[in-house]
Amino acid sequence: GNKLVVDLSHCMHNMLLYTLEDGLKRLAEFNAASAEEQERMDKGYARSLFSWANSTLELMGEMVKEQALAAVFATKPLARRTAAVAITFVDLLCGRKATSLKLKGGSSAADFEFEPRALLQRLVRVLLACGHHFDLLDALATHDDLELPTFGKMASILERERMLEPQELTRLRETLEHVGRLAAAKGVGPVSATSAAASGGAGPPPI
Repeated sequence: GNKLVVDLSHCMHNMLLYTLEDGLKRLAEFNAASAEEQERMDKGYARSLFSWANSTLELMGEMVKEQALAAVFATKPLARRTAAVAITFVDLLCGRKATSLKLKGGSSAADFEFEPRALLQRLVRVLLACGHHFDLLDALATHDDLELPTFGKMASILERERMLEPQELTRLRETLEHVGRLAAAKGVGPVSATSAAASGGAGPPPI
């Protein structure tokens, strides 16, 4: 039974990254196209990709409300995969490449059913449900691609848009500080947890 749940969780991780990465790739292609080319491009598949990403995160959110299922995502053997997916997800939406997500021409995110803030909100709620497990915090802190300022930018965006309850925002900042302390203790995170949680990073938030 537990192996089946682990396998399902692996599939959900893969689905989440595939749909988000491919959807964002199609947005980038749309931005690079001329106005005439944009008129001919099909937005339907991109809409489906973002819909699947939303649905996958929504299902994850419901699953991790059960402590036993939260433990599956946040402890070995899945903790490192959950951390990697979260880091990639946040980087795609808030990192250096995220500025290219602003749509050009007369199109808007709504045309693609692309809701980056809602995606971040759902991801944060999954992480908060899992964040009391040391395996996940350690996996985040020791991951080679962790950029705490990018997570801090995410927190700032969600605070600005009032998309988290005050207690959720407090717990998110506490979690980032904990990850920062773990990273510093292991010599892999030069950025302090407080500055990472408060920083907007380089440049304005892209979403």
